[in-house]
Amino acid sequence: MNTQNLALTLLYLSTVAATLTETKQFYTLYNTLEDQKAFMEKEVGEAKRENLAMCKPFFFLTHSLLSFVPPPHTHTHNTRLES
Repeated sequence: MNTQNLALTLLYLSTVAATLTETKQFYTLYNTLEDQKAFMEKEVGEAKRENLAMCKPFFFLTHSLLSFVPPPHTHTHNTRLES
């Protein structure tokens, strides 16, 4: 094998190695982000359930109290003078 072929072979092998390293880093990052996403979705789901369980009595109490409050006055007065 002459020097030129050896240099090209080494260049090719270093390129393949760099590509494999980048691919491994990409998949490692992707898997880490997927794991983080799954963890956060689980935590948020649990927090939502806990908050809903804590808010239900307050919601029903507030809703029952608001049913006695009359709706806001929505009628607008006609300020135009009739001729």
